[in-house]
Amino acid sequence: MTVTALGSTTSTANDTVITLTVGAGANVGDLVVVVAGSGASARVPSSIADSAGNTYTVPQTGLGPAGGNPGIGIGRSILTAALTSGVSTITVTYTGASVRKAMAAIAWATPGTTPDDQKTAANGTTDGAGVTVTSGATTQAAELVVGVGAHQTSNANDVTQNNSFIEFLDVNVTSKHFAGYKEITATGTQTYAPTFTAASANWAALVMTFERAASRLVGERKGPVG
Repeated sequence: MTVTALGSTTSTANDTVITLTVGAGANVGDLVVVVAGSGASARVPSSIADSAGNTYTVPQTGLGPAGGNPGIGIGRSILTAALTSGVSTITVTYTGASVRKAMAAIAWATPGTTPDDQKTAANGTTDGAGVTVTSGATTQAAELVVGVGAHQTSNANDVTQNNSFIEFLDVNVTSKHFAGYKEITATGTQTYAPTFTAASANWAALVMTFERAASRLVGERKGPVG
């Protein structure tokens, strides 16, 4: 495996930040992908920082229908300083205060130097059968695909990650937040379409792909720090 789950957390404090203490380490050169969402006040992630001083970007955010709840985002960093399990923290700052926040992070070994490739956002209103968002065709065969979504409901059951996605977030904070990833070895469009049962509500979803370093084959990652 070349992906390491760094953990997830939630917050109901009425403020603009949420912080995760990583539950696994990540090495210099790894791509750390952070997903975050908010179920109140139409907030999206605006910036990300960690305790090791790495630089993050937030290349994709999305809101529900008509620019309303829920709000979600994907951020990333290629680490120049390692993250240590149980010690290092990652903090997401939102565009404003919210009382329903969730975040999670993963680390991926040997990304490309400019890894961002395809990204697509979608939203809608459903009875809770699930959400669907499809990317453009990936540029290269070896890529990481990350999907994230939120559903504005308080009674959703557990999410089923479809299309070979591996779950790394599935929580309720009076709104449902979920995310998954997969590694691919062939070019093509990528559909993130998790399913669950819930009352009718607005939703938002994002899918984003990241290129692997061209000179590296998919294989086992080095052990993380910590």
